[in-house]
Amino acid sequence: MSNLLSQASLVMIPSGYKEDVVYSPIPTNGNGDLSFTRASNGTRVNSAGLVEVVSWNMAGYSEDFSNAYWTKNNIPVMAYNVATAPNGTMTADSIKSDSSSVYQSVSATTITVAPNSTVTLSIYIKKETSKTYFTGSYLYFTGGTTKLTYVLFDEVNGSINIIAPDEVSMVTSVESVGNWWRFIVTGTDTGNNTNLDFAFYGTLSQNGTSLNPGIGSVRTIWGAQVNIGSTAKPYFPTTDRLNVPRLTYQNGGGGCPSLLLEKQSTNTITYSEDITNSLTTLVNTTITANYGTSPDGTQNADLVAFTGASAYALRNQTVAASTTYTMSLFVKNNNFASSEILSFNMSDGIIGGLRAEINVVAKTATYSGAGGAWTSVSGKVEDYGNGWFRVSITGTSVSGGGGWYEVTTSGITRSCYLWGLSLEISSYPTSYIPTTSASATRVVDVCSKTGISSLIGSTTGSVFVDFELYTLDGFEGVIEIINTSNANQRFLIWRYNNGLDLYFQPYGTYFSSAISIGRHKVCFTYTPTLVKYFVDGVKIGQNTSTGSITGGFDKLDFENSAGGVNIQKKNIYESVVSKTEFTDAEAISLTTI
Repeated sequence: MSNLLSQASLVMIPSGYKEDVVYSPIPTNGNGDLSFTRASNGTRVNSAGLVEVVSWNMAGYSEDFSNAYWTKNNIPVMAYNVATAPNGTMTADSIKSDSSSVYQSVSATTITVAPNSTVTLSIYIKKETSKTYFTGSYLYFTGGTTKLTYVLFDEVNGSINIIAPDEVSMVTSVESVGNWWRFIVTGTDTGNNTNLDFAFYGTLSQNGTSLNPGIGSVRTIWGAQVNIGSTAKPYFPTTDRLNVPRLTYQNGGGGCPSLLLEKQSTNTITYSEDITNSLTTLVNTTITANYGTSPDGTQNADLVAFTGASAYALRNQTVAASTTYTMSLFVKNNNFASSEILSFNMSDGIIGGLRAEINVVAKTATYSGAGGAWTSVSGKVEDYGNGWFRVSITGTSVSGGGGWYEVTTSGITRSCYLWGLSLEISSYPTSYIPTTSASATRVVDVCSKTGISSLIGSTTGSVFVDFELYTLDGFEGVIEIINTSNANQRFLIWRYNNGLDLYFQPYGTYFSSAISIGRHKVCFTYTPTLVKYFVDGVKIGQNTSTGSITGGFDKLDFENSAGGVNIQKKNIYESVVSKTEFTDAEAISLTTI
């Protein structure tokens, strides 16, 4: 591989990223860095094996307090890009109160959170040798029973003081970072709230023990962050915080990451992490909220106890006719025995339903319900570590109508943990989409790079991609090399009708190989007179057509030129573009699984 890398003009190995960008280590000047968009939140499995929202920093424009995302309350004195920030850039801003009668602050746009969340707020404030009065912040949870707590920051000695009203369970800490303090505040909501607000004050207290405004010192601030959980994650800079690539790890964490790319999908189940709200009808069933640690690492998993015959928990859920649905949930055993079954069902409200019979101990499931009201049924079980696994069930409805989404047992008195309910119009489960009071949509991932004709061989070259497929349904573009001025000149690898196909349009060349769900490695090489195609260590074929390449290629796309229209779920582990033709032996070695 090292010899092939020496021939490479562009290499994408998922490792570094920021908003809008996936870094490519080759070329080293950044000309091969890939553009990325999604325009929404998304989740991944992080290196610790936990489900995590990307970006984990829920605060927008974290280094730009001039942006309209931040409301300037009572017109504080603000100055922007006035000091060198902890990252060495001139991006730190300042805030000062110049009134003794009103509080002056910058407040963030309201953040949506799950009920009873634990969140950690952090802010960098420059160290000072003296000051007038105290700056500060607050955590303000609303949407249920309001909870509010203020905190005061001392930028001289690096201390935090919690003051009344003390309605949020708080833990504080301070980190020294060069000539900056990083003030950290963790709060846990107990009011079943779904909104979080926070602000930073020029002056919040004159004496450090009570709230009062005042004409205070200049406070130099930078790097606002709010993340879910009880510890401050490494600071992640944001603007609109939506176009953040997802470098995901195998379930359980560890190993090397891959770039997760998915279609758009919507979770129609509300309160996906609050079983009391998401399953609204309980018969011989009790739910204890926030009883255990969920797959996201926080104590927000609910314990569901089935306490008698015909015990079940369900919600009414309307489904449409002739529509393919996938429902899923995360499960962890509490006291089920090895022979006992948890049922996970969905009805169309007419004549039958899909059913997953789950062995909670073995982490397996069997599926039924095809025929009659549903034309097909399938499912999947994925292990998420720490006893958690995700069960999904997929089927296509016939008649539609009002139905139900149900979890039940067969007359046994047992309990288990549930978290992360989902119902998507999809032929397979996509990455988990959290919801609160409304459905939520994750927008399609689009990753490509244009203007790189100098990195792609105009008439001779090689392209390699290591990827994983999750479904064989529909059409899926895996990778495309194209001339944007001539759409008829392109290489396109796509998965269609259970085959993995290479189409090289200048030659009219078409190769196809059988494909399965899972990981695959593909390479194609080309010269002015010859195209070769390799899949999983096997040379599929070559074509010596007399077609011609004119004008070269200038774009790499991890879908196709439709811009994400035909994307399914896949992981990209590595991609290599070379302006030289790999030998057969090199291509076979490179693609061997």
